[in-house]
Amino acid sequence: MRRNRWKRHAGRDERCTGRDERRPGRDAQEEVRDAQEEVRDAQEEMRDTQEEMRDVQEEMRRAGRDERCAGSDAQLMTLGRDAESMEEMRRKRCEMRRKR
Repeated sequence: MRRNRWKRHAGRDERCTGRDERRPGRDAQEEVRDAQEEVRDAQEEMRDTQEEMRDVQEEMRRAGRDERCAGSDAQLMTLGRDAESMEEMRRKRCEMRRKR
């Protein structure tokens, strides 16, 4: 009976050392996951920047149209509201990033 116990313990020890040997592979996988996460974050940041650029270009186009159309007060007020709402969206995005 003792002999069987010894064998079981020896088997456990072998399994434990096997796990330790595999550890560097796990570290490499974690590094890969971290790198992939960084890439995703960078891509998301690029998308946000591109979206902001599109918003700015759209604002510029609207401003150009308003100037050509003699810029009635109603149009100028709508432009101001649009700019405020976009600023709020940017603030919300920044807050969401900070929470992560």
